[in-house]
Amino acid sequence: METMSSYNPHIFKSINYLLDSDRLFHTNNGPAVRSGSMRDLFIKHGVVDGLGLILLHKHFEIGEDQALVDYNGTAMAWDLKGTAVSENGVVQKHGGFIKPRAWLLSTNKKQLIPYEFYFQHYKTTENIAYNQTALPRLTEEFVNEFAEILQRDNLTSVLGVCLLKSPLKTEVETSEGCANISVSVTDDAIFDSSSSIEAIWNYKVEKPNGDSPGVGFGSKFRCNYICLDITNGHIVGHLPPINS
Repeated sequence: METMSSYNPHIFKSINYLLDSDRLFHTNNGPAVRSGSMRDLFIKHGVVDGLGLILLHKHFEIGEDQALVDYNGTAMAWDLKGTAVSENGVVQKHGGFIKPRAWLLSTNKKQLIPYEFYFQHYKTTENIAYNQTALPRLTEEFVNEFAEILQRDNLTSVLGVCLLKSPLKTEVETSEGCANISVSVTDDAIFDSSSSIEAIWNYKVEKPNGDSPGVGFGSKFRCNYICLDITNGHIVGHLPPINS
């Protein structure tokens, strides 16, 4: 059975807002699952090099026939109307390809459905953000075990999988209007539990002695917020510039 499904714009609408998703993550044993059974799963199937675990969330709504697409660190809603979407979710547009970068579990628990994307121009010889030349081909065994772990603690609407950027680096995401902007940071001291939410975790870290990479646990992506608002009945985190 094919483990990777094509995109459906309605999938994005079903995703929780950032603070709602973070609340469910902590209520439903998410931290223990993240650093326990999920870590073991990623190591077992040898996917730590290219894939990470992601907190499913959104910061704003997008329209019908649109998808959230990242290009060089800025993600905005792109129109897909009139474009052809392949079975693995790739779309041809603007002389390049819109490729999936994050997936959530389908309602039948048998496939992963893309909900966020990145753009790669056909003339680009090396993608600035992602080093994958081909989409990941996850086995049916991986998807089945991933689904079992999520269902066990009611985390199917909370956690997904995503491509890792290369090289690995800590980033903070901030929103400006209907755009998400990700920038690299070198000082982890700007993060604390009262002003940031961990959103992506990787299971591969460098060994202390600088030798070949070893498997570990580390967060490489944060969503920061400083004020709250109520939008359509949801608590939404407004994300400031990192120097706020």
